[in-house]
Amino acid sequence: MKKIGLFCSTIFHFYIYENIIKNISNNYVFISPDLKDKKENKKLMNFINNKGYQLFKEDEIIIGSSSIDILLSPYWRPSFLLYPSNIKMVRLMYGYAKDDWNYADWNRYYDLILTYGEYAQHKLKKFNNSVAVGNPRIYGIEQKLKNEPIQDIKGRYFLDFKKKEKLTILYAPTWGDLSSFAYVRQYIEHLSEEFNFIVKAHHLFSVKDDVKFNQLIQDFKIFYCDEQTDLFSLIHVSDLMISDYSGAIFDGILSGINTVLVNGKLSNTLEKETHLEGIVRNKLKVLNTNSFTKLLQDIQDVFKNTKYRNNIYQLQKELFINVNTTENIFKDIQRALQSLNNKSSDNQKSQYNKRELLIKLLESNNKNIVICGGGEFGRSVLSFCKANKGNVSLIVDNYCEESSIDNVPVLKMNDLLCLSTEKIKSNFYLIATKNGAEYFQNKLEQMDLREVEDFYLL
Repeated sequence: MKKIGLFCSTIFHFYIYENIIKNISNNYVFISPDLKDKKENKKLMNFINNKGYQLFKEDEIIIGSSSIDILLSPYWRPSFLLYPSNIKMVRLMYGYAKDDWNYADWNRYYDLILTYGEYAQHKLKKFNNSVAVGNPRIYGIEQKLKNEPIQDIKGRYFLDFKKKEKLTILYAPTWGDLSSFAYVRQYIEHLSEEFNFIVKAHHLFSVKDDVKFNQLIQDFKIFYCDEQTDLFSLIHVSDLMISDYSGAIFDGILSGINTVLVNGKLSNTLEKETHLEGIVRNKLKVLNTNSFTKLLQDIQDVFKNTKYRNNIYQLQKELFINVNTTENIFKDIQRALQSLNNKSSDNQKSQYNKRELLIKLLESNNKNIVICGGGEFGRSVLSFCKANKGNVSLIVDNYCEESSIDNVPVLKMNDLLCLSTEKIKSNFYLIATKNGAEYFQNKLEQMDLREVEDFYLL
């Protein structure tokens, strides 16, 4: 039995693994980074513990105090470069949407990618490390609802909210500039009078400053859920789902529910016809949000159109496999994971893994270490250095609000430049950031520091 780590930086990630845990026997543990928001750290830990599972801190894997055989994660993080190279890295997709990100070059780092179907397979074929298995989240929803009745953020049950004479609409917007919430918000109270109206918030979305909206939640006029509620459970009790540019679009398609769209304020500039969010806009209804009358009419037209769902089923076939044979999803995943036993670490993996390299740098270096970058990767490098007796004296980061990280002082680059030349050259610099790497490299070279001898780009 393999020990499999499940990378989880938000409660939402739990649900992408849930059915795998229940249907494929292994020794599973959850792994979480040290989140900057300590309340979120505690919230995630309590949630995982209440589900009956262990939650390890990522640093435990990095410094070697805990071990795993396989890591499942929804995306790649620079900190994975510090994991022991014998750990097999497996990506489990957590959604369609955002093609530029979903199929980016970091996918090459994985030993195996578990995809939903042919669309993703085509996009990832250049990496030669993916296999289509379907989406395990679709399995067993009815039984789950019997065991875990749906509750809103106030702990109230959906069965107490639902009025049988009304149809149920689920609204699942994304967050940020692509979100449609600003356009739909003004109609939500009216929609709640016409329908059982559910709002499923993105895990990065907040309405804490919207007094009137919070009153709707308080008065039980809408059924508001956060990331602690599984979207697939909400889809199952709904008659129609509204989304915008969220991956929820494709969860609705997979579930076979009538799925309609609304645009966000940047839709005209960011939408790409070659991306799924653009492609589906040619096949699904885009609601008119210019007035409530037009919005309501569009929704009613979809309910009346008995052929509309044919569009959903066609997209289903194009995007997913094992839709009607969900038990095969787990057989295919199990088979794919077993194939890792026959896959040796290739030269490419040894080239990009930074663990052994960093150990050698620390062993051969007698200078104080300065880490350039105080983000997630920089913090992981700090933990690794400390565990391997590297003396880290400073962290340089222009955007970090903290004055110190794990008792190591944080300076802005301009503050570093104010130090004496002798002091600057007495350190060895580790550049531990992707976005700021070129900036730090240029600054260090301007101080007559040389790559490899005085600094290293991780």
